[in-house]
Parts: sequence; structure tokens; C-alpha cells
Amino acid sequence: MEYNEFDRWTLPHSGCKTWAYTAFNKYETELKRLDMSFQACKNYVFKNLSVRDNAKDDDKAYKYLDTGGDNSITIKLWRTTFGKMYLNWNRLNKLMALTSYFETYIASILNLVIESNPSVLLGFTKKIDGMSLRKTGETIPEDFLKTSIENCTKGEWSKRIIAIKKLLLIDDNSLLQLMENSVSELDSIRKIRNKVGHAFGRDIEDSQKWYETEIPKIESLSEERYLKWQKLIKNLAREIDKYVMENHVGCYQELYFYHINIKKFLSITDKKIRAVELKAKLYEEKKLTYNKHFCNDIINYYDNLI
Repeated sequence: MEYNEFDRWTLPHSGCKTWAYTAFNKYETELKRLDMSFQACKNYVFKNLSVRDNAKDDDKAYKYLDTGGDNSITIKLWRTTFGKMYLNWNRLNKLMALTSYFETYIASILNLVIESNPSVLLGFTKKIDGMSLRKTGETIPEDFLKTSIENCTKGEWSKRIIAIKKLLLIDDNSLLQLMENSVSELDSIRKIRNKVGHAFGRDIEDSQKWYETEIPKIESLSEERYLKWQKLIKNLAREIDKYVMENHVGCYQELYFYHINIKKFLSITDKKIRAVELKAKLYEEKKLTYNKHFCNDIINYYDNLI
């Protein structure tokens, strides 16, 4: 698809997404393919044990499988461990990965918003063009930036949502409703994620009782519940991305691309040829197609920034 019109705060096309969202989708695809590979291996092993090997429940598993030297495990015990415990553990780790790349995405777009539209830190919008600051080498204090983002990415989701709404100056009622309706589910996800990350999928406080010799029961997560949460996170990322692009980003990403490659582009003295090269590089690295007029406007806008 070709992008035609340039305006600093307007999308060149209605379907534009942040480049962080493109990465989010790639993380999602990677996780799905990893899971697909795992499921294929599982189905293959189970089928061959039953059809080819005719393995019985009481048979020793080491006759068919690598058990790491443990010759006491039977096929029945292996099926129980794998079919119930391990598949549940696999879902818990998929959730861990899902929340990790979602939180990575949130932190990425918050950085993008502040870079593009830094006046949001003061409660205003589009009063300062962040590209002007970047061009002159001015930066927002690191501690201030870090605190603003951490308020949106750490702790209970009820507090995160409040911080995100405040920072992004969200006035879209449908997005606000979606975020508020998601708080309970997001916090459930957060709690399970913490159990996986800190206590091998178990209650953290119970796991740290020094006087207990029995380990707590591992958290249970059904495939249905996991898919529900996966859909929720995908929907949230998509809607937040749409709002961010329309209200805070505009054409900042393309300007940033030009800025970080400025030495290379300035070596081309003819601006028409420079625009053609910018067009080619944007397609080569980002797989996005812009026309020469758009790329020429990017160059002229950047050159005129004070």
C-alpha cells in the first residue's frame, strides 16, 4: 500500500500502526509457531506410542522414551505427568511470554509518545514537536522519563490504567471503557504471571514458608482461559495503538527514520534523489511503500525544523 500525504500530526494512511505494534505481532506469531511445533511433537509421540509401539500403561517408559536414566517411570505415569502437569505448565509459560511482549509493547509506545509529543508530560498535546528536540540534541531527563513509564507498566493494573489514561490524555470513550472493563482480567493475568516468574507457578507466600516440606499446588490454567486472555491482550494492543497513532504519533516514525540516517542522506546533495533513496530505504528496512512526494515532504519538514 502506498502512503501519499504528509502532515506531521496526521496519519499518511488510515491503517497506519506503530512500528512497536508490528514487533508485537511478530512476537505473537513467533509464540504461536513455537506452540504449534510443541503440539505437533506431542501428537506425534502419543500417536506412535499407541499405534506403532502398542505401549501399555504398565510398561516401563524407558523402553520407548528417553527418561533420563529413571527406569521406574511407567507409561501411565508419563502420560499423567505430561498430559496433565506439563501441558498446564506449558500454558502457564505461554502466558508468561504473552504478558512479557505485551508489557514490552506498552513500554515501547509510551517511549514513542513521549518522544513524538513530549508536552503530554505536562498535560498538553502537540505543543512541542519531539523531532525538533531530537534534531537539536535536547533530551527529557532520564529519571523523569523512567518514572513516567514505570507508573504505567508496574504494579496493579487499576493503577497502571489510571497512569496510562493520564499520560496519553485519553478522551476516547470506547477505549476508556475497554481499558476499564479489562482491569480485573489483567490483574488476574498479572498474579499468575508473578507466580510463574517467582514461585514455579505457585502461590508466592505459600512457597516461601520455610517450615513446609510439601510444595503448594501449581496454578491451573485451561487452554480456553489462555485463549481468552490472548484475545483480550491483542484487542487492547490494537485499540491503544490506533489511539496513539492518531493522537500522538502522526508521521514521527518516518521523521525519526530520516533523522537517525541523516548523515547517509545528507551525502546526497540532490533532494529529489535523496527522496528516492529515502523511499527505497523505508521499503527495504520497514517494508512500507511511500511515494516520492511524501518522502520529499519529510525531508523539507525536517530541514525547516528549528
